[in-house]
Amino acid sequence: MAFTNIEGDHGGANLANLIARVIQGYGLVGKVGWVTSDNASVNDKAMRVLQGIFHATSEGQQWLAKERRIRCV
Repeated sequence: MAFTNIEGDHGGANLANLIARVIQGYGLVGKVGWVTSDNASVNDKAMRVLQGIFHATSEGQQWLAKERRIRCV
């Protein structure tokens, strides 16, 4: 969806905030079904942070990171 430079560290919280900005920029908050990522531990953290962001910006919809992450092989 977007090619964006990552400023700062490549930690999960920073990645999640970057992903959230892209999703918000396209007006897709509340429309994200699943996220595919590799098995890096930084992606576990990013998904948990995204869960918090999505809960804070949605209207009662639950988006649970453990249920909405597809791990690539």
